[in-house]
Amino acid sequence: MKIQYIDLNANNKTYFDILKSDQSINRYIHVDDIKIYVDYLLKTPNVKYKFIFHNGVLIGALHIETAEKVGTFSIEILSKFQQQGIGYQLLTDLKQNKFELDINAYIVYIESDNVNSIKLFEKSEFILDGIQDNLRKYVYIMR
Repeated sequence: MKIQYIDLNANNKTYFDILKSDQSINRYIHVDDIKIYVDYLLKTPNVKYKFIFHNGVLIGALHIETAEKVGTFSIEILSKFQQQGIGYQLLTDLKQNKFELDINAYIVYIESDNVNSIKLFEKSEFILDGIQDNLRKYVYIMR
């Protein structure tokens, strides 16, 4: 599957309206004020936010924050594009360092009731590193 990543910029931030109108994204990704969130994403040097496209259609986004050689990230895939291998391809791209980040590991936090995401990350060789409250912490060490 060929997916394209487009960096967030001042001209394409309206894509957030599409993403945030999707109930499956809003269930797990919580943003109270989109304007403040977008300003943070655009102005913070160690943050990357990429919109994901397939065949010219917006299908989701990737948010990565790096610190001390660790990338903490979240994935948002619109509900009508879930269960099609997009998340797996995205994780493959992360593991192959397609984004050329200076990191040694990735961390992701998944809500315990998000069964499909848990299966995806375990299939993609992320290791469960702990559970706190309703969040499961998964880690992938770069090879």
